[in-house]
Amino acid sequence: MTKYDDQNKNHEREKEELRGEVAGQTKELKEQVDFSNTLLDALSDLDQGMGIVDPTADKFVYVNKALTKILGYSREEILKFDSILDITPSEEMDHLKERQRRRAKGEQISNKYDTAVVGKDGKKVYLEVSVKPIGDPDNLKLIGLIRDISEEKDVQGQLTDAQKKLEEMVAARTEELNDAVLEIKEVLNNITDAYIRLNKKGAVVDVNRQAEKLLKKKKGELCSKNFWSEFPQIKESQLYKSWNDICGGNKGVDYEEFWKPINRWVEVHAYPMEDSDVTIYLRDIQAKKMAEEEVQARLRDSEAERAKDEALLTSIGEAVVAVNRNGKIIFSNGAAQRWFGWGAKELHNNNVDELIPLIDERGKVVTGKRRPMKKAMEQRMRVSEVGFSVRQKHGSSLPVSLTAAPIINKGEVIGAVSVYRDIRKEREIDRAKSEFVALASHQLRTPLTITSWYTEKLASVTDDKARKKYIKELQTANVRMINLVDALLNASRLELGTLGTDPERFSIADLADRVLDDLKPIINKKRLRLRREYDKELKEITTDKKLFGIILENLLSNAVKYTDELGEVRLKIEKNESSINIAVRDTGFGIPIAQHKKIFQKMFRADNARERESDGTGLGLYIVHSIVKQYGGRVWFESEEGKGSEFFVTIPLKEMGKNNVKDGG
Repeated sequence: MTKYDDQNKNHEREKEELRGEVAGQTKELKEQVDFSNTLLDALSDLDQGMGIVDPTADKFVYVNKALTKILGYSREEILKFDSILDITPSEEMDHLKERQRRRAKGEQISNKYDTAVVGKDGKKVYLEVSVKPIGDPDNLKLIGLIRDISEEKDVQGQLTDAQKKLEEMVAARTEELNDAVLEIKEVLNNITDAYIRLNKKGAVVDVNRQAEKLLKKKKGELCSKNFWSEFPQIKESQLYKSWNDICGGNKGVDYEEFWKPINRWVEVHAYPMEDSDVTIYLRDIQAKKMAEEEVQARLRDSEAERAKDEALLTSIGEAVVAVNRNGKIIFSNGAAQRWFGWGAKELHNNNVDELIPLIDERGKVVTGKRRPMKKAMEQRMRVSEVGFSVRQKHGSSLPVSLTAAPIINKGEVIGAVSVYRDIRKEREIDRAKSEFVALASHQLRTPLTITSWYTEKLASVTDDKARKKYIKELQTANVRMINLVDALLNASRLELGTLGTDPERFSIADLADRVLDDLKPIINKKRLRLRREYDKELKEITTDKKLFGIILENLLSNAVKYTDELGEVRLKIEKNESSINIAVRDTGFGIPIAQHKKIFQKMFRADNARERESDGTGLGLYIVHSIVKQYGGRVWFESEEGKGSEFFVTIPLKEMGKNNVKDGG
């Protein structure tokens, strides 16, 4: 065998080995291609969008079906884009280019970010993108998992708008409530007595202008300061000595005393409040004390001075009555005669117990040693008391506070003089203020608690369905709070006489239809039958549209609220020569006959209404009754429990255009 033959055999062997190596590599490459195809098929069926991007050209090299569905383009259309920038909106362009620049420089950037693209339909699509590099540095690709968050963005925007609107509504209603409180404070500022409010520790909470004038200090100098520290000499007063009893809610105090810090006589009335604060009313009675002392001095003088004394007493605005030791009336001023209804001749030389009887808080007549005049004569000292009423000649009662002092001549008690003060206004202000604060605190607590609870829940959940539910509950609680505030403000303004009127010309039928339209969601939900019967002669009238609307709203909302499903509500409005007549009938719960007399009382709700419908203030019919009464009209009803009720309102036409409701402006 030649050398050439050996070389040939070696070449053949090498070629055979090379063929085997190529076949192995080909098989391995085929397996990799098969695996890649299998992987791409699996990725194509993913529910979440996925795409592979060549970062050098910034274009897609692969997208799955989910991504085509999100963008609205076909796979072929997406792969033909020259760059991702082709579907990037202008406002997102800078952000995307900045990421490209930082990636090109090899800087560390976040693998997860939010962006937006323009879909095939031209609408903006918001995306959440998670990116991860794959492959070796020479053949680097970016694989991204892409989720459509457009709906989340929309819900988030709705939540932001709803929250903003809710905050604005709450702020507006809070401002109205603050205005009402300011109105009450203005009333307190305008009373003639000094008003001081202290907490249990003696810190000043509030004062009015009269208090500033009497104490010679401004409100800013007093508030939050300890009253006893500011005026240490008052620690010698009966007020300070009775402080623990007052704060304990056991009793109030009413007395007269000389206050050294202001160097004046004052009449003190201190009462505990429901919130543990103490209200103090001070009346500057320096002039009255001087008058009383002058009265006693002049009564001890000669009869020649009597005319001067009587002239002085007659000029006093409060009722003054003097008696001898036997209780016979020897003097009465003009105020006493006007207040108690008797003439000077009828009073003179008659028994004070018979013509000016004092009635205590239990309704019993105060006679003998219990009467302040008798006490003053026996104790030879001044006596001041409150909690009494005087029965007038015509039978009515007048609440008074009174001060009695002995008349002493040459060391002997010859009689007594008593000064009566009308305290009706103070009692009305105290009652209205306490009831308003208590009612507002009680009624607003529930919706405010609900609002707070759902706001906390809304901040802690991410589920859209739960968020929508909480927003709906917040809206319901807000509407309830608005209705409560409106009812509370209307009731308070009616009582204080500050509910202003603004007469205008309008159609009653149109107003009634608007009220019924507002109630339509509830009417439709309950599938109630609604009947409207309007008089053909019912044209436009001139009166306060707001107050007339309040009457219709309260009557119709009650009828709808207290009528079960498939029931019937009828509204009938007629006009005759002298009046407008309204009738609202329902087939609802009806009113128990035992509670008919209480139905127009403030905060009263019938037992069956409270048991079956928890939502309600008991103010609606009270407000209707008050407004109709102001217009000289009449409201009444007919009702049978379990069958329904019908409410009737009649308002005289001649009264409608007048400002009958007192204006607080």
